[in-house]
Amino acid sequence: MELVKLGGDGVDFDWEHLSDDASKSAQQRKVLAHVLLTMRQTFDANGMKDKMVGYTTRFNAFWDEKTRPAGVKAFASDGEGLSIEKEI
Repeated sequence: MELVKLGGDGVDFDWEHLSDDASKSAQQRKVLAHVLLTMRQTFDANGMKDKMVGYTTRFNAFWDEKTRPAGVKAFASDGEGLSIEKEI
């Protein structure tokens, strides 16, 4: 937060490489959701509502087995963005 106060438009986390191991990925998604929400709340509480908080997902992060378009390859990470939104 102190660094963003000096300049810039926010933070972007490149966490598109969450584990494909189901025993790890659920925890990683919870941690990612917690970090993003806490960062947003901290910026807001310190008068920096104009600052952005984002993260880079894999291209299939907002699809699951029901919503993935026909012909698009399935990956173990399908739906990670959906599960992160549920945490928040």
